[in-house]
Amino acid sequence: MLVAKNLDASYEGKMIRIYNTAGILMLQNIVSTGPEYHIDISNLPAGVYTFTLEGKTVKFLKKRS
Repeated sequence: MLVAKNLDASYEGKMIRIYNTAGILMLQNIVSTGPEYHIDISNLPAGVYTFTLEGKTVKFLKKRS
């Protein structure tokens, strides 16, 4: 589970996108209300990914589960 924290109401309805290192879109979701937004990444294979939301980008590593 990936958790985006401190999201204010201005992010509601915005698109979260997760890309692999090859730039392929692996997952996208629309943000719902609340200070935290949980994203189920259990179906993604282990690897390095880029998370984008409204021009902000964060890289993260998903380990084997």
